[in-house]
Amino acid sequence: MEKCKLKKGDRIYECRYHEATLIELITDPELIVQGSDSHYWHWKAKVIETQSRTVAPGEIVEFGITEEAPAYGPKLFRKNLYEFGYDEAEPVLPPFDTSQEEKIMIRIEENDDKSYIYGIPEIEGCSCYSWGENLLHVSDNEYGEYLVNQTTGKVRKIVERGKLVGFSDKEIDFEAIDKLENSHNAHTRDIDYAGINRWTNCKNGLIALSWMLYPDGRYFADEDGFGMEDNDEVTVYCVMNEDLEVIRPFAPVDDVPQLLGQLAQEKK
Repeated sequence: MEKCKLKKGDRIYECRYHEATLIELITDPELIVQGSDSHYWHWKAKVIETQSRTVAPGEIVEFGITEEAPAYGPKLFRKNLYEFGYDEAEPVLPPFDTSQEEKIMIRIEENDDKSYIYGIPEIEGCSCYSWGENLLHVSDNEYGEYLVNQTTGKVRKIVERGKLVGFSDKEIDFEAIDKLENSHNAHTRDIDYAGINRWTNCKNGLIALSWMLYPDGRYFADEDGFGMEDNDEVTVYCVMNEDLEVIRPFAPVDDVPQLLGQLAQEKK
């Protein structure tokens, strides 16, 4: 909690399910050390304005977050995430502290033909899959998905409850995407079809991610062919390096292998 430095009187946004709620702390966060030695912070706040239908302006709400696992707590920002994007919104409690200099010891355990990650408190015990060289794809129990560099322990959240997250507007080439048919989901960050996937495993320190914005028109047809739309699949791609940095933003790509080969040569 030291990183967020919240105090009574602070105004911050809670952003979830594409709804932003501006709150003002009416108490200082109180630390409670629980029996498992976890550090639980608790505070009360007043709702100032909200897009949510579950709370109303003027309502008093309570917040709690475990220091060892902030990813399972409220998603808090200094500005409205949906107006400014992840980076400019200034996350108050980033899901993971990737600036630590100490070596993170990650271990993978197998159970019933599935793999689980340990060593990073925020995703402790979550299921994971290898996505190539030193790269893991991790899924939590809250419909969140992450990429993890198994060597450095660096983590980047990419999906939260059907939404692309953690990508700034600069990491999505809207100008190129808007030239495509059915590009709406790029602006809403919705992941309605096929999820965020790897085009292929991470190799040479590079991985291409695919994001289907709209499926082929046959997707909508019933067994008799009714309902089919007359359109091609719309998919965009981004390329990330081993440090989980976007080096090519999401955009249409005609030849993904050629792009990866070109970027691998530039990387040498």
